[in-house]
Amino acid sequence: MGRRVFRTIFLSTALLGALVAPARAHAFMVPNDTATMALQPGPGGFVALAPVRLIDTRQGAGTPLAPNEARLFTVTGVGAGSPPSHAGAVALNITVINPDAGFLTVWPADEPAPDTSVLNFDQNQTIANAVTLRVSAAGQIALRSSAATNVIIDVLGWYAAPAKSTDASGAIAVTPSPGGGFFGLHPTRLLDTRTVGKLAANQGRGLMVLPPIDLAGTQVAAAVLNVTAVDADQDGFASVVAWGDDPLAVSAVNFSAHHGAVANQVTARVGPGNTVMLYASASTHVLVDLMGFYTQGSTVPGGFTAVPSQRLMDTRPTGVRGNASYSIASDTWDLGVAGTAGVPTAAAAVIVNLTALMPSRSGHFAVWPDGQGRPPTSSLNVARGTVRANAVTVGLGSNDGVHIFTDTDAAFLVDVAGWFRSPFVAL
Repeated sequence: MGRRVFRTIFLSTALLGALVAPARAHAFMVPNDTATMALQPGPGGFVALAPVRLIDTRQGAGTPLAPNEARLFTVTGVGAGSPPSHAGAVALNITVINPDAGFLTVWPADEPAPDTSVLNFDQNQTIANAVTLRVSAAGQIALRSSAATNVIIDVLGWYAAPAKSTDASGAIAVTPSPGGGFFGLHPTRLLDTRTVGKLAANQGRGLMVLPPIDLAGTQVAAAVLNVTAVDADQDGFASVVAWGDDPLAVSAVNFSAHHGAVANQVTARVGPGNTVMLYASASTHVLVDLMGFYTQGSTVPGGFTAVPSQRLMDTRPTGVRGNASYSIASDTWDLGVAGTAGVPTAAAAVIVNLTALMPSRSGHFAVWPDGQGRPPTSSLNVARGTVRANAVTVGLGSNDGVHIFTDTDAAFLVDVAGWFRSPFVAL
């Protein structure tokens, strides 16, 4: 591979100072000395889609999930706009509609059900969470709810399955796959409408998500955002789509005037000028935090590999702490990730599911690469006496882990869904 030099470009004052360089060559953030680094192609490329609603159990001959029923859903090769049948993994948004209180588990249809959950909900609450997972060879995933509920499945994109070849000696080599790779940033707040006025009902608002770095000379395909709805005037939903896509085709965050702040991670395809559209069906404040970008192209730096969902951390008295420790000085948890739960030491970023359990007061969580200062962003919002979950895509910092901060007394769980290679390799 030829040597390539990467330049830091400050294209947006909102992103100024977003990059903090790590000490290790394989670390997720952009290194200081990029003149000594080159792109690292590999498998697991991401292809962003215009959001498509694949499943709605309220429609047609659909029926709600019964309590503890495991149901299979085909999510690839099912029509125009859906992931192709050769997709290896998918990025979804899953919403429960007017359920009884309970939780939802999702897994590849050809694996045993994990002892983890992706979404927790109260009775009659409509709420969503982002889910990224491998699909079976038949393109299927399995869902099981502990309580009766209708379910909506929206697809945001797909990951290419690794291509493998065998040489004359019988050695297996994994070759680069189509699609784009993931470049991570220190979490950065792009928008807080509490300073500029609420997002009005049934009106779109454009938001530029410009990268502060040269993404290896490629273009942005999608942005990974954490979107939080705050102080809604009434029940409704928000969507985030590329400028020009239909904001009514899917939903990203479901909010209520009675449930406080609600967050969800969104992988949003970007439109011309790296612009996305924010839309809300009811007037609400919206916070948008940027976690990173997927690039376009056929050579994949920073590709994704899904793993069976496993628990990294459980802060309940009888839970498993894994490689976690608490720092009184910084009031944060330090969680080592690489080298555990199916995540290799070469991993540079992960997708995890963060679940907060029954705090005595409302508050928020923030997750970011270890070895760096706490950003002015949030990863999960939780109300007093509730259980809430949110997906988090986060880089692994200088010690191959993440920091976790909360201003509540909630116990919490961290489950891993997959990992990313570093976009860079030392020359």
